Amino acid sequence: MGDQSRLSRAVFPALLAGTLSVVTMSTLLLTPSLPDISKAFGTLPGNAQSLVTLYLLAFAISQLVFGGTCDQIGRRPTLLGGLTLFGIASVACAFAPTMAFLQIARILQACGASAIVVSVYAILRDTNDAEGFAKAGSTLAIITGSIPAIAPMIGGYLSKTVSWRGNFVIMALLATSLLVLTRLYIRETIHAKSRFNFVTLFRNYATLLMEPRFAVQAIAAGAVIGGLYAYNAGVPFMLTDLFGVDATRVGFVTGLSVPAFLAGSYLGRIALKRLTPERVAQIGTLTCVAGGLLFFALARGNLLSISSIVLSFSLFALGMGLSIPNIMASALRFQQSSAGAGTAVLGLAQTFGGALFTFLLSLTASPTSNLPTLICVCGFVAASAFNVSLLFKGAKRP
Repeated sequence: MGDQSRLSRAVFPALLAGTLSVVTMSTLLLTPSLPDISKAFGTLPGNAQSLVTLYLLAFAISQLVFGGTCDQIGRRPTLLGGLTLFGIASVACAFAPTMAFLQIARILQACGASAIVVSVYAILRDTNDAEGFAKAGSTLAIITGSIPAIAPMIGGYLSKTVSWRGNFVIMALLATSLLVLTRLYIRETIHAKSRFNFVTLFRNYATLLMEPRFAVQAIAAGAVIGGLYAYNAGVPFMLTDLFGVDATRVGFVTGLSVPAFLAGSYLGRIALKRLTPERVAQIGTLTCVAGGLLFFALARGNLLSISSIVLSFSLFALGMGLSIPNIMASALRFQQSSAGAGTAVLGLAQTFGGALFTFLLSLTASPTSNLPTLICVCGFVAASAFNVSLLFKGAKRP
């Protein structure tokens, strides 16, 4: 912590925010280019969409590995290693000669991203008390929350003007820049490295997952995020197939739902002055259902247009902004002594939710016709799971 005092108050949080932003961009920058990648390699749309699914699965699983590594060898080496792996894998993606090579490179890129994320949050935990950690986490969430509005537009523009490979070049350059800055400004923040214990870690995970309220709320969070990733993976094909939209406009249209998410987050903060997190989360998940039903009804009635697609998913995104922060608050309400493990499990649940629903979409022969149904399912699963979870009492631990 003393080493960190040398940093200006602006450089340190900005650098951590930058590292998380690159990870957030790594999938969203790519989604508008999926149709172009499919055409470039002459593969089915499902193979291109697997670049999102494989990334999410590798990211989720490797969190368990790098979480332990981060505690054993330190935050700084893990962060530097993650940035290095992410950068090298991005270069490999940019020059991938085949779809199989690109898929493997994406898996390695996800592993690097996972190391980055666990290291950043570990550093925040080391350099802040509980209140400071919450404030820092909220600030990072606000900063990274703007990325979904920007990344698809940049990705679509690069795919149109340069090539889909240009997206990976940008990722590699950003990772290299952050690697240099990290070596200069980030110091080790953990000293008692021997405190990590695998038995204790997995015992905490098992205890959390055996608590019905927590486990079912994790499912609810995963379903909400699953809707987001399914939309990002499927809507480029819908816009291309139905309306002949090019990659540049696909990125723009995909980003139009972000203001609704930010509005939901803002309204959620206001609502908490009078309502509990559980009540706000209920309203949010029901709003997701409403968005999914509207999308489904418009598709069934052959009333889809670019504006109606944006409108229906914006309603889902509004519910997402209302629900996700409050689902997490409710799930961690009774986890005072294991908030770190609880946060990790919730993060894994959201990642697996994104991977699962993107995978289900990739199994369909026509993402265009099945996307509205899948978004509707995500909303119903989220709302049902969260309401069922409230039937269980939380096991409060000292």
